[in-house]
Amino acid sequence: MPLIAPGRPAAYANMTLSLFNPGSRLFGAQRVKYLLALPAFIFIIIGIIYPTGYLLYNSMTAWSLTRLDLGQTFIGIENYGKLLADERFYSSLGITAIFTIATTSIQTVLGVTLALLLNRNIRGEGLVRTLLLIPWLVAPFISGFNFRFMMAPNIGVIAQALDFLGLDTITKTSILGSPRTALGALILVHVWNGVPGTMLVVTGGFKTIPEELYLAARVDGADRLQLLRYITLPLVRYAILISAFLTTLFIFKAFEMIFIMTGGGPGDSTEVLALYQYWVGIRSLKIGYGSSIAVVQLLVAFIVSLVYARLMFREAD
Repeated sequence: MPLIAPGRPAAYANMTLSLFNPGSRLFGAQRVKYLLALPAFIFIIIGIIYPTGYLLYNSMTAWSLTRLDLGQTFIGIENYGKLLADERFYSSLGITAIFTIATTSIQTVLGVTLALLLNRNIRGEGLVRTLLLIPWLVAPFISGFNFRFMMAPNIGVIAQALDFLGLDTITKTSILGSPRTALGALILVHVWNGVPGTMLVVTGGFKTIPEELYLAARVDGADRLQLLRYITLPLVRYAILISAFLTTLFIFKAFEMIFIMTGGGPGDSTEVLALYQYWVGIRSLKIGYGSSIAVVQLLVAFIVSLVYARLMFREAD
């Protein structure tokens, strides 16, 4: 059947066909590419750039809900000057660093170890992996409530177990009520909650290693330790790095479990940066000063992300 109706000029037909040509000006590849990316750009602007810009602006104001007469008076970098002289800020920053480094390190080592143990095609591997994933699926605030009661003196299961083992010196006051043990308890609880996620990511990395490499190495006489050292770990370094990166960001902004279990106490021995930001910005209603703390936290997270990105790009090369 002819594409051009009798009596219609050829120029009209050419114009009609060009509208549906992928290479035409209307539906060109470049224009389609930008149109497809438009929703992502809109999301970035609305969900990231605007809130970040508004946060940065608030950090340069004297906005406080206890002084409504001041409103959002612009004061420049005055809040950041106060922050540099704030001892409590430095304390929370140091606690955040210790908490993040310790939790990420322990969680990564345990996650990789579990992934190695479950990468041996043992019987019931699927069931064991499913059971190990349960802590990861529990919401952080639920975990916080559970462990708070489990560590309660006299009635908590963990406290009673430590008493039974003769470690009553730990539970004499309270696990969460002593500055010596509170931060360590929070680290272990976050590790318990996050290890399955690390295990899952690293297990995915194991599945990408060709079996032929192991077969060839065994033919050459390699033992299990050599397989682990020269094949397994080098080929999953990228997956381990990604897992450590995600863990670092998650722990750096941790709030729910710490708030529920200790509230930053006893004293300020477990007050991380996110919790200090909450006390200043939400409880004390100092929106401007609280925003400056959030900006510093965002800046530190950005720097850490750049370090991890450089390491990951180096591994990819």
